[in-house]
Amino acid sequence: GVSLSILPGELVAIVGPTGAGKTLVADYAIEHAFEQGRRIVYTAPIKARSNQKCRDFREEHGDDVGIMTGDVTIHPEAPLLIMTTVVFRNTIFESPERLEPVEFVVFDEIHYLDDEERGTVWEESILYAPLHIRVLALSATIPNIEQLAGWIRKARKCEMDVVEEHERPVPLHHYLYVPDAGPKELRQLNLYGTDVTDAGIAAIAKLEKLQSVWLWNSDVSEAGIAELVK
Repeated sequence: GVSLSILPGELVAIVGPTGAGKTLVADYAIEHAFEQGRRIVYTAPIKARSNQKCRDFREEHGDDVGIMTGDVTIHPEAPLLIMTTVVFRNTIFESPERLEPVEFVVFDEIHYLDDEERGTVWEESILYAPLHIRVLALSATIPNIEQLAGWIRKARKCEMDVVEEHERPVPLHHYLYVPDAGPKELRQLNLYGTDVTDAGIAAIAKLEKLQSVWLWNSDVSEAGIAELVK
């Protein structure tokens, strides 16, 4: 279904937990852009994440990958260009002609749009990027994805498909570090003396209750979440 959205020119927003395959969709968009002789920009919120994605993609695509982070510029005319979102936003205003050959922009961690201090970077990038550029938005944590997608549709004047995945392929487990014993799960703590306070155990227990609750699921109300952590 996602591939069919990418082919006809729609925008796509994908919300799913870590390990659910969001990056595979980005891989498909990259291949599609390459086949069309077009370019694709992959944005990440921080330089370390951009450097990581550059290394990952270079293993697959070699010299077809470039990077621009402000500190580092390598092969900036590459078909696949990794950018921090700030650099992408600045390019929109300072050198928009460089974006003419770009088919897609991937916003990794699109939930940074909600960041009080930095969110305007994502907002301006979506609002002012040339309209021929198609948006692929990825995130693990967006509670109101339909509302966000509705805003992007209006801003970009294009349809946007929303894909949500709630099953977590990689389960979460909470650990505490116990001196001389290393990381231990909550159920193991009683074996290691009284250094772990009742308050600490209670806090971890609340986290364990919440680990199965998807906060973006509209079926779970704020009152329901509050009840869980009492």
